[in-house]
Amino acid sequence: MASRFDLVRFAERDFHIMRDDLIDGDFNGNKARKLEYFSNAPLHGVKRVVGWGSSQSNAMASMSVFAKRRKLEFVYFTNHISAHLRGSPCGNYALALKNGMRIYASEDRAKAAHEFAISNLSGGADNSNLNPKTENLARASWAMPRSAEFRGGEPRAQERALLARELSNLIYGENLLIPEGVHTPLAEIGFASQARAIREYIAQTGLKFDVFLPSGTGTSAAFLARNLPECDVYTAPVVGDAAYLGAQISALDSVSRVKILPPPRKYYFGDLYREFADVYTRLFNETGIEFELIYDPVGWLTLLSNLKLFKNEIIYIHQGGLGGVASQKERYKRKNMI
Repeated sequence: MASRFDLVRFAERDFHIMRDDLIDGDFNGNKARKLEYFSNAPLHGVKRVVGWGSSQSNAMASMSVFAKRRKLEFVYFTNHISAHLRGSPCGNYALALKNGMRIYASEDRAKAAHEFAISNLSGGADNSNLNPKTENLARASWAMPRSAEFRGGEPRAQERALLARELSNLIYGENLLIPEGVHTPLAEIGFASQARAIREYIAQTGLKFDVFLPSGTGTSAAFLARNLPECDVYTAPVVGDAAYLGAQISALDSVSRVKILPPPRKYYFGDLYREFADVYTRLFNETGIEFELIYDPVGWLTLLSNLKLFKNEIIYIHQGGLGGVASQKERYKRKNMI
């Protein structure tokens, strides 16, 4: 995946922006990183992708692009689809529908997705891989060997075998079940690539860097930190609190080096805040770069309130998600915040 860095001035400080929003058209950001392994993996016998999450999820949009490119069906489960969204599709929801998504509403979207994957086994498939703990797809016992070969290039034979085993745990007959937010050890491949790109930028600039990115499940931060030991990786919780985020990261890497910074105050996920609209507008006006309105405002507000902790130049990772900006801005406009 090609990477680009922009040096910008914001809030009287220089920041290096890793433009993962520009990776590959609609397939970009941290979800494209998480899906990198799936994009190139052998999916013999798989006919459809099954996933779950919110009705405007970035992961949903990226999975729809991935499924379309691999010529697979895409079935998705969510808790609720509003009448307004059904009548006037927009943002990630509209993109996923355009790419052929079949979407269903269920009170327990994770359970519905698992039941669909299992009940739609066909062709005399071997059921031996049906794991009763399959809902806990981030297993603390999983650990890829930390070889220099993996950090510097393609996985070795032993690592490829581990990846293939993890992939087989997500395949149910003709169905590939991808967990919400692509929260799976297989996502590490994409962040090994991201770490290599940052390492190349370090060599190009000759500078020392700290890296910052906002987090939902912490998958991106955990795997980036594990593959970029020469940099401190900082993050902020967006979906839950610091304790929740720490637990999610520990499930993927029990000895993670990620440094979790608390936001300046408590924010409820998906709610509208005047300071979110303000920092979004300031960022665009001062840098010319558009960010999204859920994760990035928490990220930037946390970063700006903790600048004294950073001793080196700062790389802020733009994790995409711009497909949902149109619907996010409409919500803010209805409240006269933008």
